[in-house]
Amino acid sequence: MMPANFIAPVLRLPSRRTPHYAAANGKRRRTISSWRHSPAYPDVTSRPFRSVLYVPCSNSRALQKLDSLSGRSRPDSVMFDLEDGVSPLQKCKARANLEAFLRYQDTTGYFGLVRINKRGTEWYEDDVVAASEMVGKGGVWGAVVPKIESAECVEEVSRAFNEASESDSDSEDDNEGGFVRSAVPLWAMIETPLSVLNVANVARHPSLQGLILGTNDLSKELQVSPSTMSTSTTREGLKVAIQTTILAARAYKKVVIDGVYNKFAGGCSRNASLVSA
Repeated sequence: MMPANFIAPVLRLPSRRTPHYAAANGKRRRTISSWRHSPAYPDVTSRPFRSVLYVPCSNSRALQKLDSLSGRSRPDSVMFDLEDGVSPLQKCKARANLEAFLRYQDTTGYFGLVRINKRGTEWYEDDVVAASEMVGKGGVWGAVVPKIESAECVEEVSRAFNEASESDSDSEDDNEGGFVRSAVPLWAMIETPLSVLNVANVARHPSLQGLILGTNDLSKELQVSPSTMSTSTTREGLKVAIQTTILAARAYKKVVIDGVYNKFAGGCSRNASLVSA
């Protein structure tokens, strides 16, 4: 079984329609706008996102266990983590593990996301290149970017992915509202006070498919208790941030996913956390 903090409830209430899938035919699509309308990419507005399993890619055993999950233990989505769940000394190994796993394993039963390291780190550029090759293949459908605090941050990441994908962003169709659209779908981690204050501006960027709350980092920066508090005061200090993020996601028709739950074995506090979500 995965470590306790690798499960996240989702704030978006999905429809019950069956998601549509189509084969990518093993060929990466280089047209920037293709993922917005391509049948090769699942429609995020019509699929369930009730739970997300965070898997640290430095742990090859955890990756291999994905195929054994079934029934109620099987998540709707998997986040392949190259960032917080991986120590600095294991970053390159984690990236190589994930590349090997996706090369030989069938992950099409999950909606996969790969979380890269943040801008400015020594691993960021290599992560962007690797994620550009992963997304659209093997059940990985988007890249999660940490510490996004403005639309300009999303724009910078979009351009980095376009360069890594050798995509041309000069056409009118590939630009929207003055922004350049990324060659791959992006998901933004909302995990700082500035992220929350600018979340509406972030959510309007056309490269984004979804917002993901980083409640542990946000709790630390806000100096409030994290999401494992007693049932009477569960996440009280995070309510404004959570509600603001939901409003932005609803306004711009984006998926929004809650933060991780840190004590999965704690029944009462877990139930309270789910109710507050």
